[in-house]
Amino acid sequence: MGVPAPQPLAVFRLYARPDDAKPPSSLYALVQVWPSQRAMHRHCRSVGLGVGKNCRGTCTEQEILRFHGGRAQRKLGIFCEINLSRSALGMRVVCHEMLHATIAWARRSRYPLQKLLQEDRMPLEERLAYVHGNLCADFVRRSISAGLYRPTEIVSLPRRG
Repeated sequence: MGVPAPQPLAVFRLYARPDDAKPPSSLYALVQVWPSQRAMHRHCRSVGLGVGKNCRGTCTEQEILRFHGGRAQRKLGIFCEINLSRSALGMRVVCHEMLHATIAWARRSRYPLQKLLQEDRMPLEERLAYVHGNLCADFVRRSISAGLYRPTEIVSLPRRG
């Protein structure tokens, strides 16, 4: 009998919101936080992802079609899967993977990334930055709710007085 597959500490969805529009987009990133780097690597390899020895996180684009009667009906809302290990939840790794997720959202929603190289790019850049900021903020909020962070680990408030 083999070793049981590791289970993630937390699994949640982060919805891509390009602005504060209600209702939010149906597109989401699936986040899985693993108890250790080894558990994360084991999961990634079990689903066919090649991960390097020092890999701290992954973001894999997803496009899943729902079939009915042998015909594709529609794409599911998931646009990427993010895997992180509990030991690497610092802002450097989280923001890095969230940027990959932002780009995955842009590809999925046919966002005009090539136009970001033009001179009058600020409105496009702002919308992309807003999605990235929302993904990062939602990750932190959900991680605090799941007990992965304490609020004091995230924000260092200035002292009064």
